[in-house]
Amino acid sequence: MRVKDIIFCDDIRYEQNNKISLMGVYNDRIVFKVPSDAKISGPISTRLATLVRIEIESGDERPDQFTYELILNGKQLASTRGDFKVTKDQTLANIVILGEGVPLEIGKLGLKVALLSAEKQIFSAEILDALIVQIEAG
Repeated sequence: MRVKDIIFCDDIRYEQNNKISLMGVYNDRIVFKVPSDAKISGPISTRLATLVRIEIESGDERPDQFTYELILNGKQLASTRGDFKVTKDQTLANIVILGEGVPLEIGKLGLKVALLSAEKQIFSAEILDALIVQIEAG
């Protein structure tokens, strides 16, 4: 198993025929443009969705749950856990996380993800510098 892709965006929508749509996809950074006279005293609350695509090989044990942590500057912002069903012939599976009001500040954004089978961890990945968050005067 391996993480094939991590995509941060504004929203993820489920479509017909087993498709998903990604809205407002970020490249390597999230840039908040604020008026030059604005006084930013704390985090900026934003909508943030994450798509983690996991590549699964035929000999890999099949997971039944996942855990996810969103990390900003080395500190956990949010975490969740959920079911993760993968069929025998499936080679790619998605973890979709939707976040509303995520408090972002200048720094490095990343994540930790783990897959479990019968409560035993069978895979984990940690990417702590997936995106840069920055604020620019506009």
